[in-house]
Amino acid sequence: MKKIAIYLSVITTLVSNSALAGLFDDDEARRAILDMRTQISDSKKDQEQKYSQLQTAILSLQNQIETLQSQKNDTNGQFEIINNDLGKLKSSYEVLANSYTDKLNAQEQAINQLKQNNGYNTQTQPVDNSYSDNPQNTDAQENVKFNEALKYFSNGNFKKSAESFNVLLSNNSDVSLMPLIVYYLGSSYYALQKYKLANAQFLSFINNYPSHEKIPDVYLTLSSVYSETNDKMNAKKTLEYIVRNYPNNNAAILAQKRLQEFKK
Repeated sequence: MKKIAIYLSVITTLVSNSALAGLFDDDEARRAILDMRTQISDSKKDQEQKYSQLQTAILSLQNQIETLQSQKNDTNGQFEIINNDLGKLKSSYEVLANSYTDKLNAQEQAINQLKQNNGYNTQTQPVDNSYSDNPQNTDAQENVKFNEALKYFSNGNFKKSAESFNVLLSNNSDVSLMPLIVYYLGSSYYALQKYKLANAQFLSFINNYPSHEKIPDVYLTLSSVYSETNDKMNAKKTLEYIVRNYPNNNAAILAQKRLQEFKK
């Protein structure tokens, strides 16, 4: 009996120890699972954070690209404005350069007229008074008024020059002065950006003085009027007309350059 009791005790101890061992194994497995879950959770949070940072970086780059594109568009617009302003300056320079020549010619003629009025014998070459750029045999008072208007124009006072040339035009001034009056009246209107009025004067010049030596310059400025009023077709046609009909004139060189700009 004692042996049986001893055996039972040993068996009980062994079973108890085995159960405890199994219990310990389950706790370690649970801890391992919890540790793994914690690691997975931490890794997921880290990936989510990195993904969020990546999205933020992508959004920032998109904003930078849009900003650069906007700046590029603004720069292109500024270049267009600058090119237009340069075109206006070129036209104004051409008109002013011509005005100084006309002013000198008109002053020389006024001096000759005064000499004739005071008994001086001045020799002058015969000219066609209908289309001459050097007014001859005009009234001395009209010459003075013309020179005053031309001075306003040369000094950039286009409002005053337009008023003065308009008065001369309304007074039906001498025929030798009339082409220049119409030309500078149109040029004054152009400088004042009164393109409709400028257009009317230049077309009047073309219709009434087709053989005048300033006719290429009139066509050139007329093409600028068309450009300023977005009439690109007539602007191009006018430039082509200058190149075709006045190939040896300086206006043709400028017209050719402007035609190249249409191809850009």
